[in-house]
Amino acid sequence: MKTIKLAVVLCILCSVMHSFAQTEPERARRTPEEKVKMQLNAINRECNLNKEQSAKVEQILTDSQKELQALREKKPAQRGDRLIEAKAIADKQSDEVKKVLTPEQFTKYTALIEKQKEKLRERMKERRGETMQGSE
Repeated sequence: MKTIKLAVVLCILCSVMHSFAQTEPERARRTPEEKVKMQLNAINRECNLNKEQSAKVEQILTDSQKELQALREKKPAQRGDRLIEAKAIADKQSDEVKKVLTPEQFTKYTALIEKQKEKLRERMKERRGETMQGSE
């Protein structure tokens, strides 16, 4: 009887996990190229880049996405290592973008980045809330 109950609970758990995987947000399925395009569009819209600046920023974003993709594929030595390396990539990207933009444009760029970070924090809070509610 215990075995049957355990099997039923495991089946339910698997189906719930499967349904969460099915409802994963579209942004998680974007390719690195799509991410670069979206980021570039946002930066162009916010900072009014000229064609030369846009091309340089696109190359910087592409390089950063390649580095982030390589980071996702390798296993970190410790749990926080991946986050530290991702922050280093973001800092490097910001430094390179700063060289391309005017001071006014860079101010707008940093404001955009902060706004995106805040949205990410909110999504993480929502996920934690859903996880906490689901485990009760």
